[in-house]
Amino acid sequence: MFKDPKFAELSEIVPEYESRNPLVRWIFLERLNICVKLARLDGPAPLKLLDLGCGEGRMLRLLRAADPRHEITGMDYNPNVLTIDIPGVKMGQADITDPASLPAEAFDRIFCLDMLEHLKQVEGPIQTLKKALKPGGLLILSAPSENAFHMFCRLLLKGKLTKSEGSDHSPHYHRGETLERDIVAAGFECVGRGSLPLPGPFALLKLYAFRKR
Repeated sequence: MFKDPKFAELSEIVPEYESRNPLVRWIFLERLNICVKLARLDGPAPLKLLDLGCGEGRMLRLLRAADPRHEITGMDYNPNVLTIDIPGVKMGQADITDPASLPAEAFDRIFCLDMLEHLKQVEGPIQTLKKALKPGGLLILSAPSENAFHMFCRLLLKGKLTKSEGSDHSPHYHRGETLERDIVAAGFECVGRGSLPLPGPFALLKLYAFRKR
């Protein structure tokens, strides 16, 4: 498979996985474990799972190891995702800003971690996610808090305060609280929440489970 030089290497999409700071590394790995719990995958029936914006495939490997009964798909805008080879996992390229990018009512769970905050307009992508979920399916979301503690940590680690500059690769246009508002307004019900490393003012990441009504 090709690797288009226009796109980042998959390992560069979430560099925090390999951060030299052990707390940063733990937060980003632990968010995967919390999101798996929020997804409620331990029922009797196998489920169809999608990790949208899967990057290098950390979540895909975790899901596969946790319960191989489920049908797992990984998709990303980056075409380098097609080079990933995980036994029992389907891979594909998708653009969430394209309403035709995902099939209708195809998935029981969609993981969308640290992705929506990078899009200026989220109304269309949220509708695309809603369309792709089966009735009663869950959307699992991770997003930055962008609170005072988050901005302080950004200054400490990256030397900048403004969220308009966001991460090293893409700006943050939204935060967890505003995304929750927009997703609920689109016809979802919030059925689970989490935060890392601590709740309240010490949250850097906000984690959610939303049920499609």
